[in-house]
Amino acid sequence: MHSQTPIEKCKINKSFYDGIYSVTSEDVKCLAKNSEQPNTILFTFASWCVPCIYHIPNFFLIKKYYNVDHYVLLVDKENHRFTEEARDMVLETFPDAKILVI
Repeated sequence: MHSQTPIEKCKINKSFYDGIYSVTSEDVKCLAKNSEQPNTILFTFASWCVPCIYHIPNFFLIKKYYNVDHYVLLVDKENHRFTEEARDMVLETFPDAKILVI
């Protein structure tokens, strides 16, 4: 039997852009609560944020070496071009990233 992912369990809505899910603070709590991992990490990211761009590879190293569930949380408006740019930047290097927009 197929077990549901946290995104499915929490009934998270797809965003305006493909490959992104739109969340509220309650959705984030639900994702953490329903994770199959002992910890959940959210990395806030924006395409215009130089420190975000610099540190995102470290975020994915944490995922690789530790038992965590991880999400990239985009901070721009859901239907803004910066959100699409940020999604594309993340997926270009990390195609399996789970991306949320708040």
